Amino acid sequence: MKNIISKKATPYLLILPAFLFLTIILIYPLIYNVYLSFLNWRLTSPGNIKFVGFENYINLFLKHPDFYDVSIFSIGFTIATIFLEFIIGLLSSLLLYGLIKNRKLVTSILLTPYMVAPIAVGLSWRLIWDRDLGLANYLLVLLGFNKINWLAESIPAFWSIVISEVWRSTPFVTMILLAGLSSLPRDVFEAAHVDGANRWQVFKSITFPLLLPPLAVALMFQTIFKLRVFDIPYILTEGGPGTSTMPYGMLIHKTYFKYFDVGKAAAISVVLMVIGILVAMFYVKLSKIKK
Repeated sequence: MKNIISKKATPYLLILPAFLFLTIILIYPLIYNVYLSFLNWRLTSPGNIKFVGFENYINLFLKHPDFYDVSIFSIGFTIATIFLEFIIGLLSSLLLYGLIKNRKLVTSILLTPYMVAPIAVGLSWRLIWDRDLGLANYLLVLLGFNKINWLAESIPAFWSIVISEVWRSTPFVTMILLAGLSSLPRDVFEAAHVDGANRWQVFKSITFPLLLPPLAVALMFQTIFKLRVFDIPYILTEGGPGTSTMPYGMLIHKTYFKYFDVGKAAAISVVLMVIGILVAMFYVKLSKIKK
């Protein structure tokens, strides 16, 4: 009897260290962050900590001067970048898979933007968008247009950040889709061609449905990355003009390090975490639609 119990308990004992490690490293900080969001705690008065319940959340949604501007930018930025990365990533992966034989070399080149440090990417694009010395305005002048103050006006600043982020992140989507294309069963395509299906019919009925699971994974990660983006907007515009290009991550940073409000910063991060969970659930459901 003891031997049977010990055999049943052995697998659980083996995974116990990993479970404890994940609990300490991942789960405990999340729970503690939720706890902090219910406190009125400013670092300027560390001894004055009060439990205020949902007051930080109520103030965040009803009274915070920047929250809605930040939400509009973050959601718009996420939708614009995900849409462009989806279109460019899908087209480029199909092109690479169908026309280029030396995919390893092309893959290495494609991954270059993704391997460059974010601060280097941001500084490079800041030079490109510079009003007087930047490449963007140089090309506009060559084409007969007036210069644009890319980083000092709301709409140009928004699209400057979007384009910079798309350049950096699209290779990730391309590589996921290229790997997905490489794993598709060839006999299905051969049967479709034998039956007289053209390229569009093959793509619509076979390629795209089979690519949906890896596509959903790529877009899920990219959506979460976009919602918590910090580096590119901070380097290019520092959230300006005003708060028109300020993402959630920068608002958390500002609330904590400028106003020293631990409770409100934690509340914003909890809201962002909930949004991330909902996004993950949506993409998981999306990936199962065609299964």
